[in-house]
Amino acid sequence: MDEDRYGHDVLGETLVMLDGLVDGRRQQYSRLLLPSPAAVLLDSEPAPFRGRLLLSLKYVTTRHTLVVGVMRCADLPALDAGGLADPFVKVHLTPGGGKHKTAVQRKTLNPEFNEEFSFCCRRTDLPRHTLDIRVYDKDIGRSNDYIGGLKLSIDSHGERLRHWFDALKYPDTRHDRWHLISAEHQSAAV
Repeated sequence: MDEDRYGHDVLGETLVMLDGLVDGRRQQYSRLLLPSPAAVLLDSEPAPFRGRLLLSLKYVTTRHTLVVGVMRCADLPALDAGGLADPFVKVHLTPGGGKHKTAVQRKTLNPEFNEEFSFCCRRTDLPRHTLDIRVYDKDIGRSNDYIGGLKLSIDSHGERLRHWFDALKYPDTRHDRWHLISAEHQSAAV
């Protein structure tokens, strides 16, 4: 919060998981301060907040390939009975760019994937494509639970649009960004 004579302004927020704390032991946290979900609504970003995803994009000109890195997620909702989740991520470049899936990370709300996927596509065609990313909770014996997702394209807004344009405008350079995950576009299957 920022307090001044005009009132209180929300600067941002972060979530800190307290389940790993040990009595009498001091721990320090260095966390990324994100816009609050209420501020996200005002900024035309999707809601509700379902966690966040660290994503890297790099267009490799020598291979005519978009390399998408699913690095990690943070602050995912607990969907399993034990208060955790078994998340994995699906990545799809539409139209016709192919689909990829990360490995399942068991019993965590802050999974680290560190996986990269390549999509063959000419750089001049990328503005006509959409990168669709969805996060799921793996369930055995029943359908997987949809946690949330995001889309990057020239129709995106805010940080999503900036990230997509950076990958197009500055090829052969890796661009990493955190994105908020929302429950907005579950209807179309990946």
